[in-house]
Amino acid sequence: MNMELLAELWITRDRLAILEAVLIERGVTEVEELDTFSPTETLSKRLEQLREVMVENVLGAPFKNDNTVESLMSQGKKHAQTWRGKQ
Repeated sequence: MNMELLAELWITRDRLAILEAVLIERGVTEVEELDTFSPTETLSKRLEQLREVMVENVLGAPFKNDNTVESLMSQGKKHAQTWRGKQ
């Protein structure tokens, strides 16, 4: 899970760096403007919502099913018994 998150983060950062470079190269913005940009209240609220969704998606992923510790242990025992029976 961590490796997948790291890969996704790197892809996002890489594409963001490219996008910034293209915008600067084409004269749309400057590095200083990007570094000192202060979002409006509306944008700040939107960013907070997006952050909350991302955190919930990432941290909540293991819990998005009906598994409990007990059900996972039961499944593990069944798999162990099946595996032992095949030896």
